[in-house]
Amino acid sequence: MSQHSDSSRASLDLGLARLLVGCQVVAVLAVLLGLALARDGSPGSGAIAGIPLAQLGVAALLAGPFFALLGIALASLRATLGVIGLGALGGSVAWRAAQAGVARILGYATQPREAVAAARAGAITDVTHGPEEVVRGADLVILAEGPRASAQRLESLSGLLRDAGPYCTDVAAVKASIVARAEELGLGARFAGSHPLGVPQDPRFAVARADWLEGALVYVTPAPGGEEAAREVADFWERVVGAHAVTVDPQRHDEQLAWTSHLPRSVAAALVAALAKGAPDGVTYDSAALEITREAGADPHLWTEVLWMNRQPILTALEGLTRGVGELRTLLERGDREALGEWLEEGRRWRSRFDT
Repeated sequence: MSQHSDSSRASLDLGLARLLVGCQVVAVLAVLLGLALARDGSPGSGAIAGIPLAQLGVAALLAGPFFALLGIALASLRATLGVIGLGALGGSVAWRAAQAGVARILGYATQPREAVAAARAGAITDVTHGPEEVVRGADLVILAEGPRASAQRLESLSGLLRDAGPYCTDVAAVKASIVARAEELGLGARFAGSHPLGVPQDPRFAVARADWLEGALVYVTPAPGGEEAAREVADFWERVVGAHAVTVDPQRHDEQLAWTSHLPRSVAAALVAALAKGAPDGVTYDSAALEITREAGADPHLWTEVLWMNRQPILTALEGLTRGVGELRTLLERGDREALGEWLEEGRRWRSRFDT
């Protein structure tokens, strides 16, 4: 996580560089002095506490980069994090950052009770009165209110984000349209989208957990020319949160997630609609039906936004699903028992890859 402005970050990097160079110079001098003193052969020459100066110098040379990296990590923890939206995802990010040692975390939620709950849990240090206060005080701002709200926040805060200069990311499940909007608003150099996988989409802080994101996969999606912002955002996810950040093009992200996440949830919703309209009354459903349709219980408001904002890639994925259903229908209508078994076996083999 960067310091609040480019100038302060530059000062920090320059200070660390000078410290590292100074340590290395001292270490080289220690090596040379130790070798020179060792030549006179007198007992204890070129040694401190019985350890030759040359060896101490070599040790210092090897340790210098470690302490420089440690300084950078500590600088990340001294920076201020701002989180707008303190539901399950935003709350989990803030909570994890607090446990990692980030000294100041500014939080804002449209429902004040969620911010209060986050503060009581120790996930944030400051409850702010508005998103503007978060932007003015943070080095990195995380928008965690859903895809449509994130795009709207970028618009309403764009001037302040440009003036105050913090880096910014969002955590929505759809990326291309949000990153494109950030670029249109002139925020491409300071914004990179994020999508952490595996955290429930719920507006309540009560669902948040500090360990949701540890070891999780997080996609980072930069705007054109936003490589530095993407590095800063990825650095936060990895150094502070302990997640695994992968940088990917926003459009590619949406095309991939249309197949791996959005299509399965769409199928669950479609199956529920079919069961509700066509299944006999009063029946008991098999565990398979309950498992497959579980995702249909997700927040409909959130998934309306996701499906609508990523509709073209999802339509492409639905075409693939339609072909698969058509193959099954053809096999049944044709009465080809052997081909039906082969079709099912092919699916079983493909699915078995995830069971190991």
